[in-house]
Amino acid sequence: MLHTLTEYTKEEAYIERVNGVLYFLKCPQCGTEHGSAMSPDLLPDSLTCFGSPTHEDWVKYKKERGLTNLDIATIVGITPESVKNQTAPSKSLPKWVVTMLYEWKM
Repeated sequence: MLHTLTEYTKEEAYIERVNGVLYFLKCPQCGTEHGSAMSPDLLPDSLTCFGSPTHEDWVKYKKERGLTNLDIATIVGITPESVKNQTAPSKSLPKWVVTMLYEWKM
């Protein structure tokens, strides 16, 4: 899930202990990991996060911009069928989609 670019201090972030060995620093909004260490004191003092793009973000992006697969195919230079195939929920989002989503949220 993408969200607005946010900076958190270590105290505001979520620290998770895994298997009693490692500590992970995570974004409290989306859960993205931003560091790990053997001790909480060794974790970064802050993190900046805007999440990771999902298929749900892709659907919202297309709806908000009023874009169809034909529109996107024209922009990217592929066929509408390729857009549908490459952005299917069962597949990882292609880099051109990820780029469009980051630009949208910035």
